[in-house]
Amino acid sequence: MTPSPPPAGDDPSSSQNKFRFRLEGRNAGVGAFHVIPIPDESNNNNNDSQVEPSETATVENTALRVEVSDNETIVSQQEVSDDETIEEARVDSTTSIRVRDAYHLDLESIKRKSCICLSTLCVSAIAVIVFTIFYTRGDDGGNREFSRGTAGVPTASPTERNQYCDETRLLPAIDSGPIATRTDRFQALQSVLETELVDYDPTAFDDPCGPHNFALQWLADEDEMQLEPDAMEAVYQRFVVALFYFSTNMYSTILASHSNRVQIPWLSREPECTWFGITCTTSQKFATNKIISIELPGIYLKGSIPNALVFHLDFLAVLDLSNNKLNGTIPTSLHSSSSLVNVNLGSNTLSGPIGDTGWKSLSMERLDLSRNKLNGTIPVSIHVLTNLVELDFSWNGLTSSIPSQIFDLKHLITLSLGMNTLNGSISELIGNLQNLVELYLDKNVLTGTIPTEFGMLSKLIELNLELNRLEGTIPSEIGQITTLLGIDLSDNDLTQNIPLEFAMLLELEFLYVQENPLSGEVPWEVCQLHVEKDFDFEGICSPTFTCDCCQPCF
Repeated sequence: MTPSPPPAGDDPSSSQNKFRFRLEGRNAGVGAFHVIPIPDESNNNNNDSQVEPSETATVENTALRVEVSDNETIVSQQEVSDDETIEEARVDSTTSIRVRDAYHLDLESIKRKSCICLSTLCVSAIAVIVFTIFYTRGDDGGNREFSRGTAGVPTASPTERNQYCDETRLLPAIDSGPIATRTDRFQALQSVLETELVDYDPTAFDDPCGPHNFALQWLADEDEMQLEPDAMEAVYQRFVVALFYFSTNMYSTILASHSNRVQIPWLSREPECTWFGITCTTSQKFATNKIISIELPGIYLKGSIPNALVFHLDFLAVLDLSNNKLNGTIPTSLHSSSSLVNVNLGSNTLSGPIGDTGWKSLSMERLDLSRNKLNGTIPVSIHVLTNLVELDFSWNGLTSSIPSQIFDLKHLITLSLGMNTLNGSISELIGNLQNLVELYLDKNVLTGTIPTEFGMLSKLIELNLELNRLEGTIPSEIGQITTLLGIDLSDNDLTQNIPLEFAMLLELEFLYVQENPLSGEVPWEVCQLHVEKDFDFEGICSPTFTCDCCQPCF
């Protein structure tokens, strides 16, 4: 940059001269400035002298004072050596650009470090918030806490709880130490419950990491209701539903105490009668409202059904746990209950025999154990359930024959025993079930003939005997059941022809007799019925059987 010349008549080497350094501003770059001599007042009028600018300027031992105004910065030199040669400092433009770039890089580095620090602080704050929420959940909606700190209420801290075992797996924790000492309240409640359980489950509390101990620990140390041990009925009922919670791994479902998907989850501080899926009596007759219904279908329950569930709930009438993933065996208390009316445990993975320890629920109307892995025989003692209207044992692995006692259940409307490996013949006592509407004995290995007593089932709507080993002729008496909508006799060893009496089945919607060695020709009257009603009449064809009115099936 070309230096600005000093005014004429001034001696640049004079110690009396003062210099003013005017910054060029941002456009000139960092460190760029002009050196302008400021003449002494005595020489202000001398305009003839000219001073040629020097090529370089050397500045030494200077004391600078910075003066800031609204528009510029002035740097004044106070002392200048007599021997110094003062010329305008020349700053190379390339150097100016480098200095400016370095300045900007320093700013960017500072900004990046600031952003990193700020991000670290934000992440730390979020981690603290999440940690706090995790260990204090349960303050809203009655959710369970590990340590409530309620005055006068024994609590179990997370550390103490881990010493018992890992609740989420119902197994001992890998790093667990000796079992911590239980609270006095825990031991008092355990004594009460052991007295009640001694007859059928004397070792219930032996496993410190079992569901019984989990339920008792919750009841003693975490439940805000804090029931007194002498309130036996209330203690038994609340303990049993807590036991069911832990036995069926309910903490991993929508009913868990930490869930927001139901209004009142299980193990909340509210009375158990308000928990999702539970219904209780509202009578003032009892000091404690009694549970009469537990309906929890299709919520992914897994684990086993505790025997105590039915044993302690003396007023339980409805138990619907269908479409879950429950395993284990049928609880024996199911047989001994005298209050059950409707039991549906269908579509689970229950195994073992149904059990024949003696059924006592004379009021039971519906028993559905279908679509499980049950084996063994149909219990003979089931005949005492004389009020049954629906019995469904289908889609299991039941064996042996159909006990004749089952035909004593004269109120049956639906009898479904299909998809098993039942053998033997169909008893002529089938005619006793005159209220029967639906009969499914399909996909077994039943043998013998079809009893003519089927004609006595005047209310029957659907009859399915498919895929057995039945033989003989099709009974003409079936044609007397004018309420029939569907008949499936396919995949058997039936012979001869379709009875003419089938033409009386004016409500018929389908007739399946394929895969039988039938012979002859379909009666014209049956064909006429097919034309008029347009029911499903396909698949009755065979090489020895002709049908002018049905569609070819081969």
